[in-house]
Amino acid sequence: MTASPPIQVAIGLIFDGRWERLLIAQRTRAPLRGYWEFPGGKCQPGESAPAALHREVAEEVGLTVEIVRSLPGIVHRYRHGAVEIFPFICQEISGEARGREGQAICWAAPGELARYDFPEANAGLLENLRAGNWAALAGLPPRDR
Repeated sequence: MTASPPIQVAIGLIFDGRWERLLIAQRTRAPLRGYWEFPGGKCQPGESAPAALHREVAEEVGLTVEIVRSLPGIVHRYRHGAVEIFPFICQEISGEARGREGQAICWAAPGELARYDFPEANAGLLENLRAGNWAALAGLPPRDR
């Protein structure tokens, strides 16, 4: 028996207009119900990851975002299946963030992300965000601390 190909998912590390906080949302569906995640979702057949990100973010949280940079992809195997994640550093450009599918959402500073339970596949992203490495990943100048 061969393993199913990974589900392709585009996610946005969406920063507010001042590059201080990230938008996160709480999953309402299984698998991983109750965990926090970066907004995004599954790529449809033939859909590029950036197009999926724009579509999913608009549908889920009502925002239009600008993709600043794509990050290296992540492949992770869970017991329920594998995912291939295409992460993007983004900035909100219009709309008002709200949980359009009944999910809780919040804006959190990178240093606050440890307070939230995220799926295992996000471990590397979270480590970089908490360490302050996101600015370099986004191609932004270093921030004074």
